[in-house]
Amino acid sequence: MTSNIESATHKNSHTKFKLYPWRFAVVTAIFFVILVNVMQFGAYGSITPTVAKHYDTEDWVINNLNVWNLAAFFFSVYPGTWLLDVYGLRPAIITAAGLNAFGALLRWLSFASDSQTTKLGLLSAGSFIIGASSPLSADAVTKAAAHWFSGEGRLTANAVMSLATPIGGALGLLLGPQIVNNDPNNVDFFNMILFILSLVLGLASFLVFNNPTTPPSQSAEKGTIEFKQGLKQIFKNGGFWILVVVFTGVYASFQLISTFLSNYVTPYGFSEDDSGNFGVTVVGSGIVAAIIAGVILDRTKAHKVALKVLSVVMCLGCIGLYFGTTNSNLVLVFVSSALIGIGGLPLMSISFELGAEATYPVAEATSTGLLMTVSQVFTISMIFVTNALAESGSGKLWKGLICVIALSFVAMVGSFAYTSDNRRIEMEKSDTSNSLE
Repeated sequence: MTSNIESATHKNSHTKFKLYPWRFAVVTAIFFVILVNVMQFGAYGSITPTVAKHYDTEDWVINNLNVWNLAAFFFSVYPGTWLLDVYGLRPAIITAAGLNAFGALLRWLSFASDSQTTKLGLLSAGSFIIGASSPLSADAVTKAAAHWFSGEGRLTANAVMSLATPIGGALGLLLGPQIVNNDPNNVDFFNMILFILSLVLGLASFLVFNNPTTPPSQSAEKGTIEFKQGLKQIFKNGGFWILVVVFTGVYASFQLISTFLSNYVTPYGFSEDDSGNFGVTVVGSGIVAAIIAGVILDRTKAHKVALKVLSVVMCLGCIGLYFGTTNSNLVLVFVSSALIGIGGLPLMSISFELGAEATYPVAEATSTGLLMTVSQVFTISMIFVTNALAESGSGKLWKGLICVIALSFVAMVGSFAYTSDNRRIEMEKSDTSNSLE
């Protein structure tokens, strides 16, 4: 079987481009691969003390597994982007699924050793390998949308695949307490469940093919430039780097809120249940907004307008979160959480698409990979900064919330400075023979 899927129907001789039903299988497969990867990244977040007790270690050792995960991202982002751009979606997604399942297997096999050092070694190695698989799948979403969807469906497809990240994170946090149930003896069983899910859902990766037989658009037909040449072009593209500032501000704000939400609100009288409900509000409103935005923007092509409007919405949400939290106003925190979700989640997939538009004909995985790399580095540094801003004694993080407001404000200002042309869209509009079956 080749990396291109053959058409099951006869092509009309007057039709230049074509959409295949198989594109939905590709989206679903990539969604599942990202889902199980992110699920494992956050799996111990809600059960850290119990996991630490099981491995006879300190909480910070378990928390540092995410450091291994993030370190692996930086280690593998360049080869991952190269594999995607040079060899295509199929080998990259299959490799991502395989690495993810192997990492989960190592974490589960930690039960077989009586040595604490070996147990923690397998746990850390598994986390590193899971992190190494992340760029292969996360950076594939824009490329898959470009190769399998026309201009009327790319952003919606991108948004759907990108939603695997918040949904996977939420599932990881939800499954842990349900399966482990505060019993350290259940941690090995939880690790086994994660391995089985990674293996079974990872098999969907074999549904992914590089390209359809007939391309869905002119940009897909023309293809992209060589990987190293693309890197040289992208570093000279000023508009793209303005977009990097916007995306980094949005991504860092969103991740800081997701990571520290409980730490932000509980010192002001809110319960952990309240914190969980705020988090659900952020994710739930963001999922709905991302899908709606994708459908609308695929029709209107008003990506740059949406970038500005949604960045304002997110900034207002961050400001509201500060005042709602510090004044213990439950309703204001809920409203602000919804605004953060509505503004933040759609902006991520929109930024990926604008990155591809601003840098075309550079390969899509290159622009997405750079957006993710810069934002990840900055977010990690801001996590350390936020930890240092907690007030001694009370633990209040109002200074951290000020940082979140500042980041969202920088993103908002940057969105108004972003004026790059949508090169891919304009090229496709100029093609009078762009007929689609």
